[in-house]
Amino acid sequence: MNVPDLSEPNQSELDWLAAHVALAAKLTGGEEGQQSAPGIDELDALWSSWLPDAAPEQVNDMVNIIGLAFGQRLVDDLGMRWVVATDAHGTEIAVHHATGDALMYPPNLVAKRWESRETGFLRPIYDDLAARLPQMRG
Repeated sequence: MNVPDLSEPNQSELDWLAAHVALAAKLTGGEEGQQSAPGIDELDALWSSWLPDAAPEQVNDMVNIIGLAFGQRLVDDLGMRWVVATDAHGTEIAVHHATGDALMYPPNLVAKRWESRETGFLRPIYDDLAARLPQMRG
C-alpha cells in the first residue's frame, strides 16, 4: 500500500488556501474579508448553481474554491488539519485527522464530481465523516 508522506503546509500554501476560502465566502454572500469558510449547505448550493453554466476555463478555480472551503470546514468543525501529502503519484493538499488516520483530498473530491456532474455530495460526505471520526477513537 502506498502510504503518503505528510508534511505541514508552508506559508505560501496557507495563503493560497486562505485566498480560496475567502473567495468561497464572497461567492456565497459572505461579508467582505470574511475568513471563515461558508457552511456545508452553502457550498453544496454554490456548486449546484455554478455547474449548469460552467465554462471549462473556470473549472480548476471553482474546484479549488469549493474543495478548499470544504476542507476548511473539516478543519474548523471536525478537528482535522491541513497537510501536504506526497506519494509516488505526486503531491496534493489534503486534510488529516490522527484519529483512525483519516486522510481526505478535498479539491480532488470536488474534481471527481465535475467529471460526473454530481451535486449535493458535500453534506453526505461531511455527515458521514462527522459520525465516523468519534467511532474511530475507540
